[in-house]
Amino acid sequence: MDVKGKVVAITGGAGGLGLAMAQELAAAGARLALIDVDQDRLEQACALLGETEVQGYAVDITDEEDVMATFQYILEDFGQ
Repeated sequence: MDVKGKVVAITGGAGGLGLAMAQELAAAGARLALIDVDQDRLEQACALLGETEVQGYAVDITDEEDVMATFQYILEDFGQ
């Protein structure tokens, strides 16, 4: 799968399987939008990913309005 330059949104991206996926996708050249409820862990995850183009979004994914707004922010931030 070629993800180089593609924007990938990952829920639970600040830890566990989400962060592991983010690391693999970053190594493959993806641009990452990490979504998690924990702002502190998001900041740590973004720092861990180093030079990867990555943005963290603190969102409660059980709130549909927050999710919709977050994807609008992702579109604005990444231009796609």
